[in-house]
Amino acid sequence: MKTIITLLLTFSLLSCAARPKPRHQNEKTAEFIETISKNIDSPPEPVGGIEAIQAALREPDEVSKGNKEGEVIVEATINSNGRVIATKIAQSSGYAGMDSEAMLAVARVSWKPARRKGAPVTATVRVPVMFATN
Repeated sequence: MKTIITLLLTFSLLSCAARPKPRHQNEKTAEFIETISKNIDSPPEPVGGIEAIQAALREPDEVSKGNKEGEVIVEATINSNGRVIATKIAQSSGYAGMDSEAMLAVARVSWKPARRKGAPVTATVRVPVMFATN
């Protein structure tokens, strides 16, 4: 019994250590959004966090028909009004439908703009978008 508990604790600690650390200072809304722009005081954030982007996804054929999963990293530029003005694929899922839908989902959500010295500014971020079968 003691061995089983030790193994479970070890596994638990290892799995926690293997999780990626947040790349963004504000852990509550945008855990894994990486800020590319420099010289800003606060990075842009999606209103509703990563969850809002995931909710804005529409399921492409690769996922619904092909039972495929994947992750896309979208590089998005958000202007001082909080609108996405440009997107591109920083890391492809390998499926065109997933890649294009990820860019659209990032553009569909509202964003709080980045700030420098209290004023809103244009900034670029990398956003992970996950596709999974149900």
